[in-house]
Order: sequence, then structure tokens, then C-alpha cells
Amino acid sequence: MTPEARGAYKKLTRILQAKSYANEQMRDSASFTRMSADQQRSVEAMYWAVMDPIASTKENEFRTEYYARVAYADLLWSSDDFDNSRCR
Repeated sequence: MTPEARGAYKKLTRILQAKSYANEQMRDSASFTRMSADQQRSVEAMYWAVMDPIASTKENEFRTEYYARVAYADLLWSSDDFDNSRCR
């Protein structure tokens, strides 16, 4: 997979809410996209650290599961080898 294609899967905006109705800082994808690149990297690192269910392990199980689900959905809806007619 190319780095550009991989980047599409790694965007935190896929997980964040589209719009926040609370006055909390950084709860939605719109405010995230307005941040500088450094701020975005910092927020991403913090997000994945907080979402890690077992902090004592090297692997982030939540992030691994997220990537697996995104890859599965991509395969399901983009590959003719899958019978996705039952999903429509």
C-alpha cells in the first residue's frame, strides 16, 4: 500500500464526530482540521494513548482493531470477490 493510501486510513477525522455541540476543546473533526500539523500530531498521539485498553503492552489493541475494521470494510465494498449484494 502506498503511503498516500495508508494515510487515508490513518486520519483521525474518520473517528471524530463531525460537529461538537459542547464547548469542549477538540471534540470534533472540524476543529481538528483547523489545527496546525504539529497540534494534529499531538492530539493524535494523545487520542491513541487514551484509547489504549492495556497501556502496559507495546501494541495498542484498539488502534489495531480499528485498522482491521477499516481494511475489512474497504475490501467488502471495493472488491468484486465479496458478495456485498446482501448488504444493500
